Amino acid sequence: MAAHSRGQGWWEVLFVAVCLAIVVMRERPTTRLPEPHEQKPVVAEDLTVALEPLDRSVLVRRAVDIFPAGYLTIISIIQGVALSVLLAETVPLVIDGGRGAAAVVATFAQALLAFVAIVVVAYEYLWFTTLMRWVPTFRDTVVPLLLGVGEIVPAFLMERWTAWWVVMTIFIGLGGGAYLNTITRLRRELFAGGDQIRRRISGLLWQLVGQCAAGVLLGVATWQVVRAWPGSAAVVTTIGATALTMLIGGWMVFVSERMLNEVFKRHGIQRRPLRPTWEHTGWMPRN
Repeated sequence: MAAHSRGQGWWEVLFVAVCLAIVVMRERPTTRLPEPHEQKPVVAEDLTVALEPLDRSVLVRRAVDIFPAGYLTIISIIQGVALSVLLAETVPLVIDGGRGAAAVVATFAQALLAFVAIVVVAYEYLWFTTLMRWVPTFRDTVVPLLLGVGEIVPAFLMERWTAWWVVMTIFIGLGGGAYLNTITRLRRELFAGGDQIRRRISGLLWQLVGQCAAGVLLGVATWQVVRAWPGSAAVVTTIGATALTMLIGGWMVFVSERMLNEVFKRHGIQRRPLRPTWEHTGWMPRN
């Protein structure tokens, strides 16, 4: 009986609590939505007035923002197309079992040089848009597009040794022209705190122009040899010349990295950690 009374008492308490909750909810004020006829009409906003009007500060900011965005967007599209075409044209030739080993190696060397060219162009544009910005002009549209044509066309000329070297030599010359275009844009106003950094960057760009000139001379000599001695001599010459050209590309990246380290260091910025920071990775090496 006692247990039955306790059970009945709990049910009574629960019933009373539910009733109180219902009463409270009914008495609680609610937010009344306005009737449709009570709502105020929405006035359409004139976007020509809402957008920021053009003045000198707005124009300068837009030019500064659009310069790296426009350049890197164009370069990204070109590099993506060049890389996809290179893979599509190279892979069938490399895996073809009916070709000789020397021809396969030469084709692979051509593809590797084209890939190095894609990487170097993307890298050079990345660092110079980091250090330098100016008002974009027509030249800033034409130059990267011409470089893109020079990157894409060689992929369609694999195993046509003379034509491939002619186009590759033209591409290297266009690279030198792109550096010259950047040199003509260097102004003291682009660099605060003195003219030393501008002279350092200008010296690097002239050095890169010289390396492109060396690549052009190597390309001209190679296509003359390949045209004069076709066959196996052309294959061997292509392998050796592509190796030398890749060394030029690697040296261009090396001197650019050295200059970038110097510029960032002058501004008190360390580009790379001095030693591995294992504590930030969540993993500690064993002693």
